[in-house]
Amino acid sequence: MSDFALEPLVDLFQVLVYGFLTTLLTVGGLFIEQTGVSTLATDTTLGLWMAGIGAVALGAAYLVATDRFLPSLRALTA
Repeated sequence: MSDFALEPLVDLFQVLVYGFLTTLLTVGGLFIEQTGVSTLATDTTLGLWMAGIGAVALGAAYLVATDRFLPSLRALTA
């Protein structure tokens, strides 16, 4: 196989990895946020910490989606 034939496969793999990472961070962030909010009733410090970590995960998901996934997807479909 030549490099020309492998390039679309590498681009496709890159889009799949960024999409998976975005999904994983979003679902994980939402789960941590939900757990943090439900923990607030019993342990305020732990609940706030979990809510903060969930917000960081959601922020990372947004950054991966906008800075990596969408540009890679646009380049692949162009």
